[in-house]
Amino acid sequence: MWYMYRVYCRRDRTVYFRYGRNSSVWARILAAPLNNYLVRSLAGEHVFNLPSGAVTAEHAAVAQNILLTQFDVLLVMEDRQLSDAALSYGLGWAERWLHVNAAATRAWRTNESLPNDPEALLPLNQLDTELFAVGAVAAQLDGMVYSAAGLLGIRGGDGVLQGMPLRRLHAREYAPPSMLTPAQREVVRCGIVGRQAHAASSRGGLGP
Repeated sequence: MWYMYRVYCRRDRTVYFRYGRNSSVWARILAAPLNNYLVRSLAGEHVFNLPSGAVTAEHAAVAQNILLTQFDVLLVMEDRQLSDAALSYGLGWAERWLHVNAAATRAWRTNESLPNDPEALLPLNQLDTELFAVGAVAAQLDGMVYSAAGLLGIRGGDGVLQGMPLRRLHAREYAPPSMLTPAQREVVRCGIVGRQAHAASSRGGLGP
């Protein structure tokens, strides 16, 4: 966002920011991204389009209920180990199949477009901070289940795919669906199917 401002506004910056570029100006221009974006995203279109400062604790409660009841797997991207476990056990994905499209490195950096009072953004996102903490706790509780499954010898996505013919890939490479057999695509498509397949092989069938 700051980069786009610097590159694309160019000389027009004085038009859009004739009253300065502090946090209050940015918040009026980009209310959703700078004021409880997570709560707005979960609570629906009406809440998403509210002006800056209009998101309330009641909206956050709605977002929290949606977060805890409508999502089976939560990822805390700042915690790589926890996220890997969620992808492997929660979704049945093989970690080695993941790849990240890293942003291109910029030849230069500038603080020209940044608000000159970024600390003012913190209270504008207090509800988001609290909601993130709730989601992180829920993800950690799931992590305890994944850890217990690992201790019991239950394998995640990587283990489900063991024994299936597949070209050996580097950890950061991506395997396109065309490379997979129908059975492999089914395992990747649905973590539940993958876990059921492993459970069936462990028991010798899908009996009760």
